[in-house]
Amino acid sequence: MTAGTSSDVAVEQAQRVDREELPQGPDRELPPSQPAAGLSGTARRWYLLAAKHHGAGRPDRAADLLVSALAREPSQGCLREALARAQYDAKRYLAARTTFAAMTAIDPADHFALFGLGLAETRLLAFEAAARHFQRALRLRPDELRYQLALTHALVAADCLGAEPGPPAAPAAARRSS
Repeated sequence: MTAGTSSDVAVEQAQRVDREELPQGPDRELPPSQPAAGLSGTARRWYLLAAKHHGAGRPDRAADLLVSALAREPSQGCLREALARAQYDAKRYLAARTTFAAMTAIDPADHFALFGLGLAETRLLAFEAAARHFQRALRLRPDELRYQLALTHALVAADCLGAEPGPPAAPAAARRSS
């Protein structure tokens, strides 16, 4: 018997984990399953299982399942959004930034993706970049208080730092000798 593909292993793991009882507290609501309606078979199952894990406080497991689901159905925006949220909640801020940026490349008017991208930039201490994303999100949804507060926070933090963090500049003597 040959070894299964990574997809087969993921399905087997999903089936095994799906049988587990997932704890739910009063503040742990599962994301709605409505976005899964357009998904097919395995991707839909992974999405729903990922929602259970995320809602149960296991965003790392959710992100891993959503990567597999998105590989199967890369055109599904609901998978990409769920993945970005899970990555962010799992403190995978670089990955979340990449996923949110992909969402904004697909739909530049996606205010939630711009907000998420700004949040990821904030966690990576890129406050000026975060402020730009929050400003764009706020132009799309000027009534969204969370966007206003996030923009204010990013602007204050950027002002306190004085500049974006990054690699230190080369000393003047080193620049002259090049």
